[in-house]
Amino acid sequence: MAKGLSTGRISNIAKTVTDFNIGGDAKDAIKEQVERELAHRVEEMVASCIEKEPDTKTLFDPDRPHLSTNRIRGLASQHTDLNVSSSAILALKEYAERRIRELTKSAEIAAILENIRTIKARHLPTAPSTEGKPAGDGSDQEGASTPAPLPDASDHFTDASLKRLAKTFTPIPLDDDAIMEIRERIYDEMETELIILGEVHRKKDLRAIETQYRSIQKLVEGVRMRQIVREAETVAKRRGKGIISLEEVLAAYDSLQQVRF
Repeated sequence: MAKGLSTGRISNIAKTVTDFNIGGDAKDAIKEQVERELAHRVEEMVASCIEKEPDTKTLFDPDRPHLSTNRIRGLASQHTDLNVSSSAILALKEYAERRIRELTKSAEIAAILENIRTIKARHLPTAPSTEGKPAGDGSDQEGASTPAPLPDASDHFTDASLKRLAKTFTPIPLDDDAIMEIRERIYDEMETELIILGEVHRKKDLRAIETQYRSIQKLVEGVRMRQIVREAETVAKRRGKGIISLEEVLAAYDSLQQVRF
């Protein structure tokens, strides 16, 4: 019969969230409850695994794709003579999977800015070289990671591309000054959004990273442009004008300055 959870290990984990002493009866109660919940969770995972892969002989995490534990162990063993524990493998797996997600999302923004829906190798950020860095020199502290370089938006927002996009939002033409103002404003907004994205990357706040990527994607795909043009169209019609000029665009921004797309 398999051994149950170690109350000593349970105590060590529990002490990471409390400074209180943990009584022996509390450790036993935690052990019993977690083991019951684990048994139930195993049954749920087995059902999900079989549903996804009827012929499977392996219990895997059915809720998300994952890297191979054996391959992570093999990669780790190439770089150390120490025995690689299960906890080390789990930590390395989580790190590798997180970096895959981060690199992919950074590359996705670069692809969006090229107006294509296929991520190519050129979209991936260039990793900083670690050649010649001595171990423990402080340059690769635990928990620190170099944020992915962010793409340049300057070539995406051209006057010609914005003028074409504006025609899809309003039949009223925009003059050159109006287009130039929109381009400069959107470029400034993009720069701000990319700076914020870099900050949330450094903080490793995955929820904030996802939110920021959605904001950038909406900006690139013309959601902000549509707001401004349609508001400027309303102003122009109210003023009885047949063309949207700089004045209407400025009025539109004043009206929408509190609106976050």
